[in-house]
Amino acid sequence: MSLTQRDRLTGEPYSSQLGQTFDLVSGSLSLTTPPQPIDNNVSPAQIDTRFPSNLNTLLPYNLVTKANLQTSDKTGDIVHRFWHEQAQINHGKMNRFVTWSDNPGLVMSYFDATSLPEGKLAQKYTMDDNFFHAAFGGSFLNHQFLIAAAAPVYPNAPASMQPTLDASGKLALDSTTGKTIHDGNITPIGAPSLQHPGRYIRQKLCCQHHLFGKSGSDIFHSWQREFAAIAERQQSCRGESSVHSDNRRPAERKAGKLEVVLRGMGQRVGQLG
Repeated sequence: MSLTQRDRLTGEPYSSQLGQTFDLVSGSLSLTTPPQPIDNNVSPAQIDTRFPSNLNTLLPYNLVTKANLQTSDKTGDIVHRFWHEQAQINHGKMNRFVTWSDNPGLVMSYFDATSLPEGKLAQKYTMDDNFFHAAFGGSFLNHQFLIAAAAPVYPNAPASMQPTLDASGKLALDSTTGKTIHDGNITPIGAPSLQHPGRYIRQKLCCQHHLFGKSGSDIFHSWQREFAAIAERQQSCRGESSVHSDNRRPAERKAGKLEVVLRGMGQRVGQLG
């Protein structure tokens, strides 16, 4: 991640905007630069008063030594969704994680995990630090890619579940407030590809990239019904996620059971290795 985080609206470094109003990408709180961490575990969300008011959240900071928290303390959450992550990566510049976050003051925070259970466990193994996830956003879609190497398809998804994008493929911003207009759980067909300018999401395909939300249960059951078809078609959103060919035998493709998909995954891993 770049230490020079930039404003999504002006392109200027936030280090040149100290003391000015911070342009939060979503939500109604009023922040100043450097932005204060938000406690969004409560409703409505509020500025987290446990953090020092003079804390420079634009640079990496230890939550214990700089913010006086303990490793057992719970902080607010940070957005990790499909469209946000791509805008944050900014074609590899890695300089818009703060500006596209719903909790910008926590982006640079960390706990030293050396003495924590996970940290001790990690010290016993070789870490896979050259691993890249299959899909942008949260972990659940990546779980599906691990098993099926494909995104679930939601045919004829309602427009309310599709995001409002600009011509470049980013979440469209309100020209007055600078906030996102509408995020959605669906990658719409024909949408412009942010990662590959000039290309579009493949037609006849509408991929779900977030399965849990207000209508998460309905979407999850819809995904279960589609799982067999996903395993057979092995389609994906070209340009927005990894693409793997399906070379399984017809007899292995005809059933939609999990063990069949697992065998297919094993074949793909063998091919990639």
